[in-house]
Amino acid sequence: MDRQNSISIVHMSMIGLVAIGFKSHVLVIPPLIQTAGRDSWMTPIIILAVALLWAPLLLYIHKKTQDQNQSLFLWLRSHIGKIPTYIISTLILLECMSIVSFALNDTIVWTSISYLPSTPNYFLTVILATTSFYLALKGLRTLAVVNFVLIFAIVAFGFFVSISNLQVKNYSLLMPFLENGIRPVLKGTVYPASGIVEMVIFILLQHKVKKPLKYKHLAWNIVLLSSLAIGPLMGAIIEFGPKEAARLRYPAFEEWGLVQLSEFIGHLDFLSIYQWLSGAFIRISLYLIIISELFPLQKKTTRKYIMLGVITLSTILVCIGASDTIFYKWEKILFLPLTAYIFFSISLILGVSVWLGSKKSKKKAQG
Repeated sequence: MDRQNSISIVHMSMIGLVAIGFKSHVLVIPPLIQTAGRDSWMTPIIILAVALLWAPLLLYIHKKTQDQNQSLFLWLRSHIGKIPTYIISTLILLECMSIVSFALNDTIVWTSISYLPSTPNYFLTVILATTSFYLALKGLRTLAVVNFVLIFAIVAFGFFVSISNLQVKNYSLLMPFLENGIRPVLKGTVYPASGIVEMVIFILLQHKVKKPLKYKHLAWNIVLLSSLAIGPLMGAIIEFGPKEAARLRYPAFEEWGLVQLSEFIGHLDFLSIYQWLSGAFIRISLYLIIISELFPLQKKTTRKYIMLGVITLSTILVCIGASDTIFYKWEKILFLPLTAYIFFSISLILGVSVWLGSKKSKKKAQG
């Protein structure tokens, strides 16, 4: 383990809360409300229960591989062979590239819609991509420090908007429960699941964390990430109503527009810019770092060029990409559900691979 670039489990958790929370708190809300309607707030609770049962699988993978004091993929390569390991790495690489591209595009679309409509999208894209790439180059430890500085204001602003809007909240809009049955709720669970399954990053970066993971670490992160989804979901429904909330492109952002502290103090939605850009900045940088860790590369320059290639490709795709309407359909129908299925499948594949690798090692030791 590179102690100079390693971080504590607390810092890893804080990074996860911002990077994954950005998705759970913002990106999954629109399709989730459109799918599950008034009862959409129930879906994170269901996924919370399922995820707590899924966490032991991550813990099993971690315990079987972290003793080797090396990355997960080095362990896999030495236990199950190069070809299976590179297949797994390539699958994760493609998913991480998609995450970077969609996070970048969502941020640029929101920026253009909300406060910089006249600024060329390519200019905004290049700025965000460049700063994220620069942070990723500095490594996980620097990312943890930057995230530590940003997270307190992110959380404070979140509580601020929630408390400030108490005057306009109508909790009766949450009822009647299950008016359309349980089916829409179950159908909508794929969206909060697409956020929770990204907890796999704790395994992908385990060689960068100083102390071993425990179940309580995973459980607390799952609970906190689920709460990050429940809050804005309920807020959007009780502040706008289920029908109006379903029409909004970014309900979590629109909640800021309701903040009115007094006759002379309002229009505080500019504070959400800090929240959004901080989340996107950390999320993109984190997944660039993960991409650089997927393959056993010794030279730092090679890692740098891989990250540069990914962020350049993502920038090009965003600049020449489809309209927001088409992009949103892709995100709702393809990206978010596929992320849930792919990361969950990856956890199963890793679990089986680790089990087979451990079994193979025992046979060699006995033989």
